[in-house]
Amino acid sequence: MRCSPGTGGGGKERGSPNAPTPHPRGLGVDSKPELQRVLEHRRRNQLIKKKKEELEAKRLQCPFEQELLRRQQRLNQLEKPPEKEEEHAPEFIKVRENLRRIATLSSEERAL
Repeated sequence: MRCSPGTGGGGKERGSPNAPTPHPRGLGVDSKPELQRVLEHRRRNQLIKKKKEELEAKRLQCPFEQELLRRQQRLNQLEKPPEKEEEHAPEFIKVRENLRRIATLSSEERAL
């Protein structure tokens, strides 16, 4: 039994090929915005570059220099937690500290 072309009994309806679609053709459903893709690409490239530099530095250093570098990295890690606490401090505390710095700078200028 055949359906006539005008009855619409042929399965899915086919619209005009130029009809608007809910998403642009050719793009994946989960495609990311261009800015996000660029930022991720840049971040990935920076990590790769950093790893290459670290490997190159390790190859060129003697054991003594490697030990000095390890100690320096440990010291840097020990110094970081106070900085993180400052970042999480409420805004009014940061402003107060800035005002103190400004006040001490202006009093030093007066002394000169």
